[in-house]
Amino acid sequence: MKNRILILSIFFTFISSFCSIISGEYISAQDMNGNTVRGYFGSSIANIGNLDGYGIEDLVVGVPLSDTNVMNSGSVEILFLNKTEYYTTVTLDNNSPLLTDSLATEDLFGSSVSFLGDFYGNGNKVIAVGAPGTDYDGYSSIGCVWLLELNHSGTILSSKRIKYPDSGNNFFLFGSSSAPLKGINGLNNRVIAIAAPGFYSSKGCIFIVKVNVDNTITLLNDIVGRDIGSSVVDGDCFGASMANAGDLDNNGVDDLIVGAPLNDSDGKSGNGAFYIIYLNNDGSVNDYKKFFPQDVGIDSEDYSQCGYAVTTLNDIDRDGNNEILISSYQRDQTSINRGSIDIVSLDHNENFLWSKNLNDGSLDAQLYDNDMFGSSVTGYQDMNENGIPTVIACASNSNGGIGSFFKINVTGPVATDSAYVENATDVDLNCTANTKGIDTELYYEYGLSESFGDTLFYGIDINSSTAEAFFKNISILDTNTTYYYRAITSNINGIS
Repeated sequence: MKNRILILSIFFTFISSFCSIISGEYISAQDMNGNTVRGYFGSSIANIGNLDGYGIEDLVVGVPLSDTNVMNSGSVEILFLNKTEYYTTVTLDNNSPLLTDSLATEDLFGSSVSFLGDFYGNGNKVIAVGAPGTDYDGYSSIGCVWLLELNHSGTILSSKRIKYPDSGNNFFLFGSSSAPLKGINGLNNRVIAIAAPGFYSSKGCIFIVKVNVDNTITLLNDIVGRDIGSSVVDGDCFGASMANAGDLDNNGVDDLIVGAPLNDSDGKSGNGAFYIIYLNNDGSVNDYKKFFPQDVGIDSEDYSQCGYAVTTLNDIDRDGNNEILISSYQRDQTSINRGSIDIVSLDHNENFLWSKNLNDGSLDAQLYDNDMFGSSVTGYQDMNENGIPTVIACASNSNGGIGSFFKINVTGPVATDSAYVENATDVDLNCTANTKGIDTELYYEYGLSESFGDTLFYGIDINSSTAEAFFKNISILDTNTTYYYRAITSNINGIS
């Protein structure tokens, strides 16, 4: 974050607990790689960090309906991004070394992707790719997950297939989502949670497995409806989406965010829900919290499927807790099945604070009926350099099923604008604020470094329901000196 006062101008962008879209870049799979085939690019997406070492985070994107040698075998694309907005892609499919002809018709490889980091402890990055349509052992669509160890160029160093770890059945869809876990049995790698939302009449189940050094698989635990009482019922598709939530209860074990997009509530069918699952050291459930869309300020209707995609987003309201990205990919909102995404903020006890819909009309020029915006989501690095992470969201059915994704830059309602210089030592500090009708204290921290050191209070509470300009004069500055400063607001929602 750059907070500096040069003697003639001030550059700073403020992070706040309420956010809005300031720009959204639409990128079609067709424009990116020339692909004109209906493959549902963007059915899944994950941030894989700086794979190529060039300083910009890269992405893996699933294309489960691509046809490489056989129909709907699926593929994933490794996207290398840079600040000049050019893209280089590496395709991993049936023609890739260590995957050659391993994928069959309707495997749907790429239906889910997750980043496992240094999963094997050897310094190489690993991704998990779900193929929930895979048939084996006489079962149809029982599903599997591929662990792909990558080199810096995005090609495969090693591959391993994880099959369903228990007695199977048809249409379990194992591999529909996955997430790495640390702290299970004291381990910091080699443990992964894998969901089978078709399990037991589509009630859903999550399996926690360890990949042993000899590449065998050990089932450590499973999370099914019986572990969380009567909360999960037939048809909920618990586990259709999943993300690592970090260690929320500070017991040394990572916890999970889990989507159940076909859950019914509020008199509606299939409007969805999501869970926070607190895990014990052995991978069993210690506790859980369930959130319906209406609990967190998300509008819904029949089959809008809140929780179809879930992930975390780096803390944007500076309360020490990451936010959650939740999609409702069949929500009508402004047109049929256009889809939507919400940012949800919870406090340190996972109680609801605020939410913001990211399809509030700002992206309407690029979204159409049945695009299914929110088919997948991920957080990304701060491309706008305003201290708030960029959101990457996919619309897998756009362009007739070719697919696309959006880079969405968001900002808070309090942004510090360029200062107005009265003279060499006299400056007006300008900002624009929208406090959503809440009485809010406004003040500035300033100083000779980003540690600041001095405080300038606005003097009276501000209260605005639209963006309004505010300024405070300061006349004790030294000439030919660089100052740093930031605006701070404080209200009943906390300090941001």
